[in-house]
Amino acid sequence: MPPPGMAPPPGPMAPHADPVAIAARMQAAEDERERQRRISIQNEANWEATQDARAAAHRREIAERWAAVATRAEARAELEIHAERMAHLNRILDIAYDSHDHALEAHCRVVIQREIARNARAMARIEAGGMR
Repeated sequence: MPPPGMAPPPGPMAPHADPVAIAARMQAAEDERERQRRISIQNEANWEATQDARAAAHRREIAERWAAVATRAEARAELEIHAERMAHLNRILDIAYDSHDHALEAHCRVVIQREIARNARAMARIEAGGMR
C-alpha cells in the first residue's frame, strides 16, 4: 500500500479496472436509467415506441465502456449474463413499484446493487487480464 498522497504502484490492474469505481459508475448509470424509466413508463405508448432507441443507446454505452475487452468471449458471456439478470431484476422492480410492495422494491434494489458489484468485479478481472 503506498503512503498517503502517493499514487499506487503500477500493477496488473489498470486504474480503470478498479471494481469499486466500476461498480459506482454502473450504479449511477442504473439509477439514472431507473429514474428515466419511471418517467417514461407513465406513457405506455411512448414507452413502447422508444424501446428500440433506448436499447440502441444502452448498447452504445456498453460498447464504449468495454470496447477494449468486449470482443473477448469471456467478456461477452459476462455481459450477456449481466444483461439477462438486470432485465429480470428491473422487471421485478417495476412490478413491485406498480403494486406498491415497498419491501419487495427495497429487496430488489439490494439485489440489483449486489449484481452490479458482481459484474464490476468480473469485468475488472477480465479487463485486468489484458487483451489477447
